Amino acid sequence: MIYSANAPMDFESANNIRELGGYINGDGIPLKKHVLLRGGDLSLLTEKEVGRLEAYGIKTSIDLRISKEKKASDPFNESNHLVYYAIPIAGAVDTACAPKDLLYTLYVDILENHKEAIRREIRIIAGESEGIIFHCTAGKDRTGVTAMLILAVCGVCEDQIIADYASSGDNNRAVTMRQLAQLKDSGITDIPMEIFESDPDTMRRTLDYLNERYGGPVNYMKTIGVTGEEMQKIREKMLEAQYG
Repeated sequence: MIYSANAPMDFESANNIRELGGYINGDGIPLKKHVLLRGGDLSLLTEKEVGRLEAYGIKTSIDLRISKEKKASDPFNESNHLVYYAIPIAGAVDTACAPKDLLYTLYVDILENHKEAIRREIRIIAGESEGIIFHCTAGKDRTGVTAMLILAVCGVCEDQIIADYASSGDNNRAVTMRQLAQLKDSGITDIPMEIFESDPDTMRRTLDYLNERYGGPVNYMKTIGVTGEEMQKIREKMLEAQYG
């Protein structure tokens, strides 16, 4: 079976914003839309675009960027009626690692060295009653790890999780070309292209790591302190039918 990813929503001022809803889990139950979105940097969203997100049901933003990435404020943080959480995650990138290992080692670092941040993020997703968008800068790495965990809790198969992750490379292509041009103009030419990619094998290896070390993403979440009740709340929020 060939699995496809949800297409990005049409926002001129933000990239790679897309649904986690619409996928079908292993029991044949579809995930609800208007509950969880994933995305890249939201700081350039216009007032009209923020209004579109609100009308779509999104009232909360979880911002995974660190302070030096925030060239402008998240518009949810500037609002007096929307909800904003800053949960900075700064995974370590080892540019000296073997080819095709750079992002894999980054994701392992995020999972192992940012457990408190991940636990807090998952608890917010479980606890907020309104729709949420979680995002970083490209909506690919920290956001991709979060999406993987949420989809796994909802019983979505690994192949679908991998397809969801892999689409970010194409979704970010135009932004990547602009970033590369800016870096080269500033004199930075030794740029590992892997940091801009979303190779399916990278997420496959990340899932294999969790399976081998923890017995899977759900057991990983239990290990870091996410409760069964919190995971059940996520399922109840996300799944069209009751999921025990």
